Formats: sequence, structure tokens, C-alpha cells
Amino acid sequence: MKLEFTKTALWQLHLLSHLDSKETGFVFGCGLGKFKIIENLFSLRFNKKNIDRLYHQVFYDYGDRLMGVFFVNSEVFLNDWFLENFIFKITGHKCQIFFYHYDSNCHQKKCQPLLEL
Repeated sequence: MKLEFTKTALWQLHLLSHLDSKETGFVFGCGLGKFKIIENLFSLRFNKKNIDRLYHQVFYDYGDRLMGVFFVNSEVFLNDWFLENFIFKITGHKCQIFFYHYDSNCHQKKCQPLLEL
């Protein structure tokens, strides 16, 4: 799997990486063969208590365009809604991107590091 970013997504990522506040939100994009193209990062505050409702609504509205979630200067938490999704951890001026998936070989959920920007 190869991860690509549109200019808009890169600009949004740069902007988010320079925030001093805590933010969360959703990552949108599309798949094109072996490529995953990140198109937009949309801020929408969520936490462990309301993620089920919010993720369900966003997925209902956007379907396969929903590619994952991001956390800016916030503690990352995992949720089953995030399986087969990207998780962006943005702190300071860097972004770590993970892929959360179920590993059938060891029968465990894993958060695999993919990329650091």
C-alpha cells in the first residue's frame, strides 16, 4: 500500500502540525489500486465517550471516503471503528501515520507504523 497526499491535504497537515491546541478529526480520501490518496483532514472533536456515535454518522454520510482519524496534541486511543483505517498522530511539527488492522496470523489487533512526515 502506498500513501499519497493531495496539495490540500498536505497544507491541512502542515497547518494542524503548528497548532498548540488539542484537536481530533477525520481523514478522507480514496483508494486507487495499490494507492491510498489522502484528500482532506476535517476537524471534528471526538473522545472515547462519543466516538461510536460520531464515527457511525460520518461513515454513514461518507462511506468508503472515510480513511481514518487524526489526533493533534491529544492522547491517541484505539477503537474497533478504526480497524482497517489510518491513524494520524500529530505532535510538534511531525506526523506519525499508523494503519490499524487485525492480524489473522497472531489473532490480534495491531497498530502498524507506516510513515513519518
